[in-house]
Amino acid sequence: MPPEVDKAKLFLERLLSNPMLQGYTPLQREEQILQLFSTHASQLAPLLKSNEFFPGKSWTTLLPILIQALFELTDRDLWAILEPFLQSDLSLSFLSFLTKQAVPEVQVRAQLIALLKDILQSPEGRRVSTGPLTAIQQGGCFRYIDEIFERKSYIHFEITKVQRLRMSKEEIKGILAVTLLLKSAYVLYISEGMHTYTDRIAGVIQGPFAEKVIRALQKRIPLLPVSIVESAIHANMSFGENRFIEATARLASIFASRYRTFRAGLRVDRGADTPDKSWFNVARKNYKFYGFDIKMLDELYMIAAEMGW
Repeated sequence: MPPEVDKAKLFLERLLSNPMLQGYTPLQREEQILQLFSTHASQLAPLLKSNEFFPGKSWTTLLPILIQALFELTDRDLWAILEPFLQSDLSLSFLSFLTKQAVPEVQVRAQLIALLKDILQSPEGRRVSTGPLTAIQQGGCFRYIDEIFERKSYIHFEITKVQRLRMSKEEIKGILAVTLLLKSAYVLYISEGMHTYTDRIAGVIQGPFAEKVIRALQKRIPLLPVSIVESAIHANMSFGENRFIEATARLASIFASRYRTFRAGLRVDRGADTPDKSWFNVARKNYKFYGFDIKMLDELYMIAAEMGW
């Protein structure tokens, strides 16, 4: 490892320890630091060019070093969380239900890990993975599954009757987790200039390209049922443009967007709406732009309001 990268890590460790970044996941912290590089380069450059760090080096020379060091620090912290989850905590009990046969889970886990590592190789892949992986790491999306199964309303009907996933809520949580994990895989197949990162989580890809990605992923993870791959890639499509998108895909799309900027541990001022209730309320007003299912948003909003989330 170049000594400049080691020195850059010392500087970045100071930035990452800032209390303003507490409550964020590793990829969220990375995104915050990258924004800092973009908006405060004029303040950071003189500090980094001091004798303590990189005397005489220009900002254009330093920026790639800083980004490499930042990615390595993020990967260290991110995989310390993801590795145990993917190796053992992620429930794959739904596989036997869908395939009607025994599936070697160890191989599936290894393939998921390899795919995710490839996705996270590119800056684009990291940005589009921030929301889905934060949803998994923070875990808040899974408590909504408990309430959805308790209430047996619209979302439950869409999952069990329309998508025909007549299984336990724990198995549905596993499907949602894998859908979120694979959601960003489309970036592995985009051409240069084809896609630019946007806050619009749904509606970023169209049907023909989605089918191309699904076929490619089938070859890469052949042990995973195609219905799960389809759910993951369809989570990037707009429900307004395709009313046949799976319920699990629609949920993953919403939660990926919700958790992209989610920060754990925020205090709620007296009289103010709770974070989830506030977010779902705003999302309901903009559901057409984001390509969300308005009925799902209405139900999630009611759950958040009633549960104080």
